[in-house]
Amino acid sequence: MTSKKSGIILTPLAMKSFLDESTGENKLYLVYWLEPNLEEKANQEVVEQLVEIIPLAQTFDDLNKCRAAIVGQTSVSIVLIVSNALAETFIPEIHNLPQITKIFIYCTCDLKIDTRSIIRRFSKVKEVIYDSGALIGNVANDWLEKDKPGDPYDFCLDNPFDLCERTIVVDKTTIKFLKMYIKCITRLGRSINSSKNDLIEILKKYNIKNDVQLEKIKEFERIYSARDAIKWYTKDFCIYRVMNKVLRKGDPECLYSVRRFTQDLYEQLKMLFEYQRQIVAITNPVIRVYRAQAMSKLELMKLSHAGVFSLKTFLSITLDRECALGFAAGGAKNKQFHTVVFEIHADTRLNTMPFADISTISQIPEEREVLFMPGAMFRVKEAVCLNNSDDNLVKLELLSEDYYGAVEMPRFYEDEVLRRKKTSEIDFANVILYAGQPEKAERVALRALNYLTSNDDRIIAYGILGNITESMTKYDRTVLYREKALQLILVDNQKSDLIAAHACRGLSQGYMYQKRYDLTIEFAEYAIDLASPAEGQCIYVIVHAFNNLGVVYREQGKFDLSLYFLEKSLQYRKIIYPPDHESLGIACQNLANVWINKGDLNKGMNYLEESFSIYRKSLPFTHPSTGDVCMTMGEVLLASGKIREAVMKFGEALAIYEHSLPSTHPNRVRARLHVETYMNTYAAAAGIPPQQLIMPFI
Repeated sequence: MTSKKSGIILTPLAMKSFLDESTGENKLYLVYWLEPNLEEKANQEVVEQLVEIIPLAQTFDDLNKCRAAIVGQTSVSIVLIVSNALAETFIPEIHNLPQITKIFIYCTCDLKIDTRSIIRRFSKVKEVIYDSGALIGNVANDWLEKDKPGDPYDFCLDNPFDLCERTIVVDKTTIKFLKMYIKCITRLGRSINSSKNDLIEILKKYNIKNDVQLEKIKEFERIYSARDAIKWYTKDFCIYRVMNKVLRKGDPECLYSVRRFTQDLYEQLKMLFEYQRQIVAITNPVIRVYRAQAMSKLELMKLSHAGVFSLKTFLSITLDRECALGFAAGGAKNKQFHTVVFEIHADTRLNTMPFADISTISQIPEEREVLFMPGAMFRVKEAVCLNNSDDNLVKLELLSEDYYGAVEMPRFYEDEVLRRKKTSEIDFANVILYAGQPEKAERVALRALNYLTSNDDRIIAYGILGNITESMTKYDRTVLYREKALQLILVDNQKSDLIAAHACRGLSQGYMYQKRYDLTIEFAEYAIDLASPAEGQCIYVIVHAFNNLGVVYREQGKFDLSLYFLEKSLQYRKIIYPPDHESLGIACQNLANVWINKGDLNKGMNYLEESFSIYRKSLPFTHPSTGDVCMTMGEVLLASGKIREAVMKFGEALAIYEHSLPSTHPNRVRARLHVETYMNTYAAAAGIPPQQLIMPFI
């Protein structure tokens, strides 16, 4: 049924609601399109395509009517498509309304708008679209994610709007960081009261308007114990949904908040895993388990070609193939999806994340459920059609934990010397820092500091806080934290010279960033003197003390002396670190800066390219250190007269910084200024309007 007069298009399909996990409310899914020229043939064709996909779509050619319709709605989730002709006027008015969840700007006229500025200022604006096919594809994908029967996230590789919502992780570096997070959480010490309080707080946050679940949370708070983790996970209770939501999103502060329950589940699964693997070791060490779900053709195709992947969430599967098919039966009613049966071959002899048959503990024993910890790795063996139908069978093989090599925790400098037997909360902050999220790392570190009683842990805490604030260019706080660490070391006569050497090295670096070069040299020399007689870890101290001296002498214009110490530092790093370790990238980056200062741009660029290659292999794609290298590469290209290539590098740096640094960070501000300045310079030289330049930033 169509009413052009009212500007509203209704289809006879049922309206659809879905559960908003952040509020616990059921919300109606709506798509609104504001377009002043709806009568044009091209726009009418887009409307017809939208109606084929979206059960309820509404179109408006009048701004006031669209605004009134949005404001008048409650308990809805509106995806808004707005014409570029009205975007700059309308988006600021409605952006902060809770009804609006996503906005697409669809360019249907020749009016030029500053799209980059709009996207930066308004987070709900997901994309600026010029092609009708791209518009339909984006809206359809969002609709299908909401419309998918069952839990859409089990083997979800394709969420176009939010990379964090992808349950499957395929790239090697991200898999290693995922494992690092899980490994750190499961090794944390047990600050029982604080960790339980954090867990209760986040459960309430995700169920703030759900009175039924809030009552159950009160019961959970009153009677929960670690031995009942699996029982609570399989209950009709929000913790299953909240845990997997947090794991999908991967936000470090939320992961820290659910550490207690993650630990408890891990310990129970590990105990069951060890017991059950002994039982099946002789008769049948390879078990076969099943999961069936509805998937789109595109998701199935991508998964079939994924090769090796890891899961970010807990995975519930079953020993009963028919039971698995029953869960996905709803998918057969929707032509957009196919029923996909996953057959997993799990060798219990492998060194893997724990998994176990939990049917004897589960609240639903008839499901014969097997639960896998997050971080489990699989390889796609084959994907075939079943009996010439739309159903598909995907065979997966469980892989060993060391498939990509051992995943090492980022170690703090005193760690080996202090020989701590248990990871503390502060180590989790170190992992977050290593992943390139310093602001979140500092907040977690300060939370953790309140729970630490061991002098060794507090020394490490202040040292890590020094590293975090250093990465944020908060150098006064860096020096303050490292002075506190040194004070704790000096009052403890049992601490070795090597630990004092580490602290002096850290202070030397802090003073270096403050440009207090006399103190930098003084404390670097203290560190070298204290470390020289020691064994084992002394090379680490000397490596970084040499680095500090090299950087200071570069700043003082003593380039030959700087090269001497930096090359020595690189030489020692190659002894103690593997070939693609981040530390080698830092050394190459520092050497590049000296050669650039000496005027040898070719040597400088060679070291920068080597540093960039190492960072790409050892750090997340959006780590700010990679952005720093891109900025320097851009400056070298600019000095060489290659303006377009320079702008591309500045743009790449800006894209990285926008994912990892706050908007006021000097590096991000400088990158944005460079992009805008030199894009205009290049455009003027080429005789092209700046808005018509296409720069393939990441």
